[in-house]
Amino acid sequence: MRPVKSDRSFGMYLILTFLTCGIYGIWFWHNMAKDVNVICADDGKWTPNVLMYCLLSLCTCGIYSIFWWTGIADRTKSFGRRTGEHISNEPSSVMAWFIGGLFLGFPAWVGMYKVIENVNEAARAFNSFPDR
Repeated sequence: MRPVKSDRSFGMYLILTFLTCGIYGIWFWHNMAKDVNVICADDGKWTPNVLMYCLLSLCTCGIYSIFWWTGIADRTKSFGRRTGEHISNEPSSVMAWFIGGLFLGFPAWVGMYKVIENVNEAARAFNSFPDR
């Protein structure tokens, strides 16, 4: 099995998403969701792809995106609990930042940063397992 990316940068995500008018952001989310599905394969859940994310977020005026991002935080936090690894951010904290983002905008960026941090921590732990 291939190693998963463990060095995603929130700063580079913002810069490249801005420079590519959002195209890099879509690619970033797509690959992050794929890696989460690899890392957390034994939990019986599945993170929907970015097409599903975009369609459902559009149909629900952004509400689905809160559940998508919180679901990733939950899956990575659960992975940490199952494997004895420390994963920093709680899903409830991520959800709170995204709910704040519905009203103010910028708090959603904090929630996104926290999810990326969780995925990086889970990926480093996953890549360190000799029998993966």
